[in-house]
Amino acid sequence: MKRRISVFVLALLCFSVIGSLWGCADENDDGGWQKLLEYRAEKQALYASENEKYADYEVDVAFIGDSLTDGYDVKTSYPDMTVSNRGIGADTTFDLEGRLQVSLYDLKPKVVVMLIGANNPETMFDNYERILKGLRDNLPHTRVV
Repeated sequence: MKRRISVFVLALLCFSVIGSLWGCADENDDGGWQKLLEYRAEKQALYASENEKYADYEVDVAFIGDSLTDGYDVKTSYPDMTVSNRGIGADTTFDLEGRLQVSLYDLKPKVVVMLIGANNPETMFDNYERILKGLRDNLPHTRVV
């Protein structure tokens, strides 16, 4: 029971952050969804550009996830390491799975820290196994935390 309450509280927190970032986009708010899609496209283009400047396994730690990751200043928190923040606000586990190539596989970090699922708590475990299998298959020398 405590776990469900914690997941619910975390989801509410995440939804409030997302709402403030994108004007509480809903099914009837095409402008909010359009901003969200543009934001995702911009972030993925940034990741593709960043990937080109790093050699394989040059990045010590890559952080992947949703808005909780996206808003985290990893470079200030880990100044002595080569780190990369690959979070995208409003992402679900399904969104993350769809962008693993540009977000991680092409980067080839030494370690991946994954925090995802607050935006789809009822189904977040449905595809964790596929995400982790993809990480193992495509990044055999990368440790997942």
